[in-house]
Amino acid sequence: MNHIIKDAPCVKDCILVVDDDPDLCDILKDILVRHGAVDIAHNGEQGLERLFKQPYSLVVSDVAMPIMNGISFYRCATQMFPATKGKFMFLTGELTSERLAFFQEHAIPYFVKPANAKDIRAAAAKILQS
Repeated sequence: MNHIIKDAPCVKDCILVVDDDPDLCDILKDILVRHGAVDIAHNGEQGLERLFKQPYSLVVSDVAMPIMNGISFYRCATQMFPATKGKFMFLTGELTSERLAFFQEHAIPYFVKPANAKDIRAAAAKILQS
């Protein structure tokens, strides 16, 4: 006998926001929630803990954070979880030449704070569609 399940929940993408600023985390969650379920971590170490628990379709990270910064987080995450490569997007308060070189070398989308919500959504959609 075949049964059709009505109103089954949609499977959403899982998005991880990693930033030490709680207000910015809330803003990013509001911006990204239409694309999927959003989890929050407040530094790279917490971000890695979240990655051990589940895969994410998109990781949005700050660069300057305590305990583990965003670049160290990226390096650890992509080494431990190779599938995360190509799933990252960064926000930074200051675009130094070293940060720019890192983003370019790894072809990672980035935004300088404050960033436009529409641009963040568009970049997130592009990563989620890939």
